[in-house]
Amino acid sequence: MSGLHARYSPSSAHRIIDCPASLQACDGVADDAGYEAVEGTVAHWLHEEWLLTGKRPTQFLGKRPWSFIPHNELTSQEWQLLRHEIGTERDLFVDEGMLNYVEESVLWCREVPGDHFIEKRVNISPWCPIPDQFGTADHFACQPGKLVITDFKYGRGVQVYAERNYQAILYALGVINEYDWEYDFDEVVIRIAQPRLGHFDVWETTKAELLQIGEFIKERFAIAHGENPPFGPTEQACKFCRVSYKCKALADKVLDYFDFEEDASRDDVKLEAEFLTLERAVEIFKMRGLFKLWIGAVEADIATRLSRDPDSVPGLKLVAGRSVRYWPNPDKVRDDLALYIDEDKLYKPREMISPAQAEKLLSKGDRPIVSVLADKKPGKPTIVDADDPRPKWEGDNAAVASSHFDDESDD
Repeated sequence: MSGLHARYSPSSAHRIIDCPASLQACDGVADDAGYEAVEGTVAHWLHEEWLLTGKRPTQFLGKRPWSFIPHNELTSQEWQLLRHEIGTERDLFVDEGMLNYVEESVLWCREVPGDHFIEKRVNISPWCPIPDQFGTADHFACQPGKLVITDFKYGRGVQVYAERNYQAILYALGVINEYDWEYDFDEVVIRIAQPRLGHFDVWETTKAELLQIGEFIKERFAIAHGENPPFGPTEQACKFCRVSYKCKALADKVLDYFDFEEDASRDDVKLEAEFLTLERAVEIFKMRGLFKLWIGAVEADIATRLSRDPDSVPGLKLVAGRSVRYWPNPDKVRDDLALYIDEDKLYKPREMISPAQAEKLLSKGDRPIVSVLADKKPGKPTIVDADDPRPKWEGDNAAVASSHFDDESDD
């Protein structure tokens, strides 16, 4: 696995397609390392090792990533982040839970017939305006007439779907570009393995359909390469954009939904109150994800500036948040408090781990026991777009009005 990225990296495809201007706008802007991204890199490294050797990589259990991952596969920022977290709750090391999740994707890849390719770099230059562009596919299997692409996602913050997934489509196009002469593909299956969400999505398509989508990708990539490409802020495009915190197009799109005009021509009469129409309320509701994303990006940028220079942002400052007390020496606390409190009252009763925590500790073969033992409460009502594939809510409608709704915009 290589830490290098092409300018038209498949992982950035959806952002560039939605917002062509973001390609040039992000030039020269460092990609801040996030804990989840580094965690994903470690899981992918184990995924590759397991598929290549055919053996469960237990030799890495309990080890921190820098003891076994080559330095060229993580950026200097990622190394600093990992070392900064030593001793904290986010201290990253390989445990049985991580291996168990990786195993689910490994087994899914292994069951596909054909010739297997692991962490293979493929050429996507025919769909890009500049040469030497590539993507590295986690796994694909080839047999006469059929290609199966599997993209492994270790994250659980955003559920990823296979249908029209531009990242996976570019991997597939790269494979078609290099191997179609040998396998003469017709059927193409694109799969997303997201084991921490129990999500294994499949999209069955054809080489002809992908080549047609490839022409659309090529057109959008060409626009991004030209002069004055247009901005196109969307949730998916802006979520991982490195300049979203200062993007005027994003700010304008969000604020336009809250720009209410007043009748300033009549200053001699009291303005009548205007209430939102249901249609307007729906428009604003659908903007909630983009609004939260924008505010979060602005907040993160301001916090970074203030942490570097306390006087760099006029009108704002950093302060310590709410302090939480803790026992620095639990053994001494126990001995001292035992003089005043019965020792059996000093400790909380043991609490059973959750079904999700149990699944993390169990191997895949043992996980069915959780389904036998666990029960499931009805989920809270959640507002989604009308074309969402899930069935309509059929729970206690009387309780909906007083319910705190789930917010899926950051899932």
